[in-house]
Amino acid sequence: ICYYVFEEDSFVSVYVRRTQGTIGDISAMYTAQNISANGFGDFTPVTGTLEWPSGDESVRRIDIPIRYDTAGFPILEFFRVELFDGDSLVPVVDPLNKYAYVAIIDKDGGGSITVAPNAPLAYESSGEARFVISRNGAGIGLASATYETLSGTAVPGVDFTTTQGEVFWADGEAGPKIISVPLTMDHASRFGLYFKDLYL
Repeated sequence: ICYYVFEEDSFVSVYVRRTQGTIGDISAMYTAQNISANGFGDFTPVTGTLEWPSGDESVRRIDIPIRYDTAGFPILEFFRVELFDGDSLVPVVDPLNKYAYVAIIDKDGGGSITVAPNAPLAYESSGEARFVISRNGAGIGLASATYETLSGTAVPGVDFTTTQGEVFWADGEAGPKIISVPLTMDHASRFGLYFKDLYL
């Protein structure tokens, strides 16, 4: 059996049932183990013991804490819960049903969007300043970002042209989008003008 849980959920519950009779006291031990998920990084590798008194066939629940990260990949991470006989003299765990698997779904798979200058300096004579808007991570789903220029000591309409717009990424697409901001050649002798990159 496989359980699915979102990474931002605080825990996942795995259920264990006693079958094929209720005579006698029985117990089973459990432990959560790494597969591709990392114990203490993606989940807490809990251990414990489940007990049933004679005549009791109610379901027992194992709660495993899930840990949130912002990595954005991999999209699915797996671990498993294994049952062991609590008393080696009284084997009660079905060897064909001793594992339950858990898939952690990373909803950060859409990635993150960042902006940075294409170069630290842009000469007025070049006619433009370029910026790179990047989608980072796995690129799951559609994504978009709106942007606009903000003035610093450079004056809109005098030193550069106010620029705004929107960029898009398709499902499965990541990587950079290049934005060009026109610079104005004003022949003034000012030095070190800047504007505040792009605002997302």
